[in-house]
Amino acid sequence: MDSALKAKTDNGANDGSWNTFRLGLAWVAITWFAFAPLGIWPLGWLSTIPLTFLVWRGNLEGRNPYRWLWIAGLVYWLITFYFIPIPHPLLWGGWLAVSIYLAFYTPLLVCCARVMHHRFRIPVPIAMAIGVTGWEYVRGIAFTGMSMVCLSHSQFKLPWLIQVADLSGAYTLTFAMALTGSSIALVWLTQNSKRWSYLAAAIAVPALVAGYGFWRLGQPAAINEGGASFNVTLIQGSIDTTFPSSLEEYRRIEEERWNHYRDLTLEARQRHPDSNLIVWPESQFIANDYLPDYEFEDWPEEDIQKALHAPVGYWSEATGYPRQFDTAVPMIVGTSCFGDSRVYNSALLVDQNGFHRQKYFKNHLVMFGEFVPGRNLFPQLQEMTPIGRGCTVGDGPTIIEVNGMYVAPNICFESTVPHLMRRYFNELADDGRKPDVLLNVTNDGWFYGTSCLDFHLACNVFRAVELQTPVFVCANTGFSADISEQGVLRQVGPRRDTGIIHISQPQLENRTSLYRTIGDVLPGSLAILSGLSALIGVLPIRFTAKASPPGEVG
Repeated sequence: MDSALKAKTDNGANDGSWNTFRLGLAWVAITWFAFAPLGIWPLGWLSTIPLTFLVWRGNLEGRNPYRWLWIAGLVYWLITFYFIPIPHPLLWGGWLAVSIYLAFYTPLLVCCARVMHHRFRIPVPIAMAIGVTGWEYVRGIAFTGMSMVCLSHSQFKLPWLIQVADLSGAYTLTFAMALTGSSIALVWLTQNSKRWSYLAAAIAVPALVAGYGFWRLGQPAAINEGGASFNVTLIQGSIDTTFPSSLEEYRRIEEERWNHYRDLTLEARQRHPDSNLIVWPESQFIANDYLPDYEFEDWPEEDIQKALHAPVGYWSEATGYPRQFDTAVPMIVGTSCFGDSRVYNSALLVDQNGFHRQKYFKNHLVMFGEFVPGRNLFPQLQEMTPIGRGCTVGDGPTIIEVNGMYVAPNICFESTVPHLMRRYFNELADDGRKPDVLLNVTNDGWFYGTSCLDFHLACNVFRAVELQTPVFVCANTGFSADISEQGVLRQVGPRRDTGIIHISQPQLENRTSLYRTIGDVLPGSLAILSGLSALIGVLPIRFTAKASPPGEVG
């Protein structure tokens, strides 16, 4: 079988590079088809097959085979993150930079898995599962983290397959999928008795994952009969992100956006008069001209009243109180807060009197969207971009209490970072304020209805399972969603269209997960193994593993 994979060499004209590259391209195709826009989820379980061939072989073919694997990785990330430069031409640089960086994980994966198998005799499926999971974890923490499009995320619409995420995060399912795909490949590659052990693994691993999932789904969280509850309405507008070229255009866009969300909110109040909380997405409420990070006792009374009353007029117009409706309703809104040359991407509670007293400032900023790398050394880089001076990092998690319910807000892509969400959740719980609901407010109008909406929704689904807590998503252009603590998509808004999602959420009994307790111990350990193996692979200590003869595994 191995000989069938080898290229024929004709006076050096063909050095076998094409065979390595085409296996890399096969991995690109299978993996890309598993995700949106096609979303053929079974292919996610097969995505490691082409790379398994490269790991199993005695020697990689061709000159600079890892360079060709890097090129394959570059192709994958360019076509996966094609949406990054849509809003503005200057974001092409960010798209290329991110793709070039992420492409290195493909040759690193093959290198470390080959070292584990050929030097340390670890079976190929286990070596591949360690490598895929380990580098996925590294990708999620390095350079602020990029945890979108994990292999496990291709399964996010299947609650019975994703419940294992409560054991050790989404990485648990990634490990199982990589192990399964590589075992299938070894069934094909081997011809001796070991074939049956690989076949058994290829059947048993998915069966165990599904069995655990069905068992876990049969244990829904109990309702706290004496606890609080609330009816929340998520307002999903649909306004694509654009960058005005003049002050007049900026004012026109702001006015259109405000009218758009106000009209949707008034419609929602007509349809759901029992709402006791309304939520707007990130950056959609009128920006404030002051910094609401204050201690009241340090302020003169005149300044306190000015700060507190600033949003009253906007809140009254948006909710129709008291002109159109007799009852007042609080809002959680995404907005910007300014002060002392700082800008904070914020989620604020505007209470039933139109005042703000609770807020959350975003902590995990998006590279090229909210800050530019190197801006401290080269401030002119920031000014050249459409984001201007960028945003300032917040100071930790916040609980917003509404009608006796604890709501833990996060903004935009913070929900794509599992270790951040876990840490914040545990900090709040240890402080006696365990969240009843995680609320993600986001402006995905940057992505014009592309696959990024699916990728972001998948992350929110896995955060619900990992932390065993319902997640509400309020997203401009979609996907707004009501996600149960088991990752079930109970309601989902439309793609690049307006929607109103009304949720009646009772308070649930405390429910925990192993992931909340142990965190990233397992994927972190696999990342260390992967990194050490890759380091050994690039050290100037050469080795040549003999190709596996037919019927055997090298």
